[in-house]
Amino acid sequence: MGSTELARPQCTAKARSGERCKRPPIPGGTVCPSHGGGSPKVRAAAARRLEEKRTQAVVEYQSRKTGGRIQSIGDVYEELLKTTEMVLVWRDRLHDRVEELTTFGYQSGAGFEQLKTEVALMERAMDRSTSILTTLVKLNIDERAERLSNRYGDLIALAITRILEALDLTPDQQARVPEVVPRILRGILS
Repeated sequence: MGSTELARPQCTAKARSGERCKRPPIPGGTVCPSHGGGSPKVRAAAARRLEEKRTQAVVEYQSRKTGGRIQSIGDVYEELLKTTEMVLVWRDRLHDRVEELTTFGYQSGAGFEQLKTEVALMERAMDRSTSILTTLVKLNIDERAERLSNRYGDLIALAITRILEALDLTPDQQARVPEVVPRILRGILS
């Protein structure tokens, strides 16, 4: 192999000749389908490796993006919503592609019925969108955000009340508080 070529993953098993198998391993695996890559245990381990690799890439990307600082809960929530939106858009695009198909499968060279890639991707997108939406429902984020917002509102109101009490306002100034404070807060929060 030349120095400019990229190394291609190779099955780690030995062929009958005693030499190393030259076929590529299954994605995330170390062996090809002929050397055990089709077994459920090997496929599960390969899927786990791929997921770990994807997760590590996401963590590294987020770390570079945030300069190594941990994101706030609001940022995490925003990212979860962005991911949800991306998954749903992807699912809808695949749905449109599947709707255009005249058949959902084809015969492989070995005579086996195969699903078209668009159908398989659509199924995967539906599973992922269901999973992420279920996660959002389980987290009950909207209700939690509202409770936090109400707590912050109560704290702000208490702080303003104590500040106004400490200022020893005249009766005329006290009378203007219900009109002035909400107007200023609305201006700040909008």
